[in-house]
Amino acid sequence: EHVVVVAENDVLPDMKPGALALKTRRIFAGVGCRKGVSYEEVRDAVRSALAGKDLHIHNLRGLASIDIKNGEHALYKAADNFGVSIALFAADDLDKVAPNKSDFVKEKVGADGVCEPAAILASKGGKLILPKTVYGRITVALAEEE
Repeated sequence: EHVVVVAENDVLPDMKPGALALKTRRIFAGVGCRKGVSYEEVRDAVRSALAGKDLHIHNLRGLASIDIKNGEHALYKAADNFGVSIALFAADDLDKVAPNKSDFVKEKVGADGVCEPAAILASKGGKLILPKTVYGRITVALAEEE
């Protein structure tokens, strides 16, 4: 008899020898955007980023951005649509983990970068699996929680 267990979190039940455990990948999308972007733009950018890494929307665990984007309704609507939470981080916190620095972004929002460090922080220091990628007026980076 073969047993397959799919674990949604890190807690695995007691398993018999020879059982197969499948863990879902926990992906966080860091999102940078221009002011006034539409929900559809955010949704499509995140979907494209996931699809580009052969990931399903069910792998998505959260969206993240910089705290000055707290008025961008499109981000909240996208998170709501995906059924995930949204985490917003201060520029100082983003700068501590930013793998790449952009003078343009620093000038616009006061942080060295947004999507990459936001994804890293949301995934609790996870591995960046998709660096900053531009989708129209949106940038997306993906990080996987270890």
